[in-house]
Amino acid sequence: MLQERIQEVRNKVAELVARANQLYSMTLPPIDLRFDLRGRCAGQAGRKNGRFYMRFNTDMMQTSGWDHIINDTVPHELAHIICFYRPELGRQHNPGWKRVCKQMGGTGARCHSEEVVYAKGKTYAYTTTTGAVVNLSQAMHGKIQRGAQYRIKERAGGGQLNNACAWIVVGEPQQQVQRAAEAPRPRMQSTTETRTGTKAEQIRAKIREVRSRSGNETEVIAWGVHALGMKTAQAQRYVKENWSRA
Repeated sequence: MLQERIQEVRNKVAELVARANQLYSMTLPPIDLRFDLRGRCAGQAGRKNGRFYMRFNTDMMQTSGWDHIINDTVPHELAHIICFYRPELGRQHNPGWKRVCKQMGGTGARCHSEEVVYAKGKTYAYTTTTGAVVNLSQAMHGKIQRGAQYRIKERAGGGQLNNACAWIVVGEPQQQVQRAAEAPRPRMQSTTETRTGTKAEQIRAKIREVRSRSGNETEVIAWGVHALGMKTAQAQRYVKENWSRA
């Protein structure tokens, strides 16, 4: 399956390069396509030693992230290549780049919201010290449980990861939540909150409770993942849609 999808990406890139050349009256130089990206990035574009390259996340290509890769990551990264080659069209993720991305068929969104689920081994959803939820590979999980500590970038929610952080195995029953024995149990629900109503109603109730003590959105997202069994992307969407309604 992976080799077939790699070929689909190559075909999509070739199709969009032809469209870009015609649309912008140019001839893009050859682009090195690499399928060696890991972690939370769906794709990457760059230029090294005078050559352009695009990299893609094969873990996401083999899981539920495939539709995002083929439909948005390819045009997203190609838009960067076009802007590298023709800087007057746009830079970074500015409005010019966004226009190019949309003309290539992408959404123009700066970052993807797909959950990273790793193709090899289990995927572990960790809650950082700030309440953000990040997915990690089995290898990274093993390092953390052996004592490694990591700092998470602010754009991913911030905080730190260590073997005292709560975690679950993605895709396994909710009751299989795992936690180091010495870790403090995170506050998931207030004593006055009832677990009734739709997920949207419960999310709004949680937002009101978190606001009352000056909490933030990441805490509600983490609660939605662990208490309601949502996927991270789903919890993020529910919080965004209900934050102003709560």
